[in-house]
Amino acid sequence: MIKKPDDKSVDVIVVKKDLTDYKAMGKSAGTKSEYTIDLKMDEAGNITVQANINITNTSEEDWSEVQLYFIPNMFTKESSPLLEKPATVEIDSVKLNDVSVKHSLIGDTLAIPLNEPILPNGQTDVEVEYRFTMPEKGWRFTTYKNNYYLAQWYPMVPTYRNGWNKEEYIPNAGETYHTTHSNFKLNYEIPDNFTFVSSYQNDTFPSKNKDSIYIENVKEVFIGILKEPIVSSMQVRNTEIRVFGFESKTEARNVALLAEKALTYFQKNLGPYPYKQLDIIVNDTGEYQGMEYPGVVTVSSPLVQLNRTVVHEIAHQWFYGIINNDPYYDAWLDEGITTFATALFQSKEEGNELKLSLLANMEPYHSNLPLNQYPSDTRSYYIYYQSAYRLWEIFKQHGGVEQAELFLQDYYSLYKFKEVDTKEFVSFLKFELDLQDDSLLKNWLTLEESTQ
Repeated sequence: MIKKPDDKSVDVIVVKKDLTDYKAMGKSAGTKSEYTIDLKMDEAGNITVQANINITNTSEEDWSEVQLYFIPNMFTKESSPLLEKPATVEIDSVKLNDVSVKHSLIGDTLAIPLNEPILPNGQTDVEVEYRFTMPEKGWRFTTYKNNYYLAQWYPMVPTYRNGWNKEEYIPNAGETYHTTHSNFKLNYEIPDNFTFVSSYQNDTFPSKNKDSIYIENVKEVFIGILKEPIVSSMQVRNTEIRVFGFESKTEARNVALLAEKALTYFQKNLGPYPYKQLDIIVNDTGEYQGMEYPGVVTVSSPLVQLNRTVVHEIAHQWFYGIINNDPYYDAWLDEGITTFATALFQSKEEGNELKLSLLANMEPYHSNLPLNQYPSDTRSYYIYYQSAYRLWEIFKQHGGVEQAELFLQDYYSLYKFKEVDTKEFVSFLKFELDLQDDSLLKNWLTLEESTQ
């Protein structure tokens, strides 16, 4: 028995549940994709891409068109007129099964109408050839001081649920795109004075400047094309941590030491990190905020909370990278749980009581609304902080930190490489903690009937 974290006299029991008979219900993506992509960048930063995507209809509906995310278009002069140096994007051809087809590009939606429907279990091959230059001060997709950060740079296949599950791009709103885990073959060629950092798990430093790599079972692929970074590395179990910085060797080493502690804690208390590398890019733009990608973390060194950001983005490798969720409709399931896991780490690391708080006089929005239903200036509060605080309120009554860590271990064990929504998360939380009703949930989540 352990005492509650608030140090009151009531004892609570940390319970290890038998998960044998619990059926984890991951959501179907409705699509399955295999990507083959050729990328070339010249000395002037001009990038050409040929993307071939084999898409399988795993839904129960016929498809009358194919929709793809094409996010680079959101940083052109037409889409982002306030950028001092916007991107340029030119689509040279779109083919379906080797035949040129008509297409439309509106915002970040590349739509390809079909002459014949794609039936359930049917397949199609989509090829998109295009050219682009990178914007300065873009949102994640950006260049700065001769370094190129390629985020969401290729045509991305959405999930399919009662139609293509693709919402309008919202600038600076978190992740408005949603994909499922896929495999990627990537052939790249970059100038000799750059190094290549990616979601691939066997990157070397300095990298080859021309290579063919295969990346398995990831939600997306990030690429950093970096010029003369300062590198610090260390080993944690079977994972190599590599930090790429641009300020000093000391900064890179300090970030690597923090990452070692975080990765050690999360592997012990969440579950094994399944990749051979974890790359952290520490840039100095001040504009390019922290972000997670499979196998890669980016942070900005002028951030006041650099250390917390590093830990937060590493925790996302579990909650986003491995356990999937739709960040447009259920952003709290990666951001809120990651914020909660970060607080657990900091509490253990600093030897202090875990502390999460609510802001006073905030409008009563639930934490699992679609992104477009929040005021833009307070969206992150409800998604990141309110949800983490409410989870901690529940665990304070049900086993405290030890039960919270045990819950996250079980959650990861059951749902890795599956997709979870609020309904499924609540069902498992109630099972794990023996919650008899929704009284601790309904004041901060919009609830549906549980699946269990």
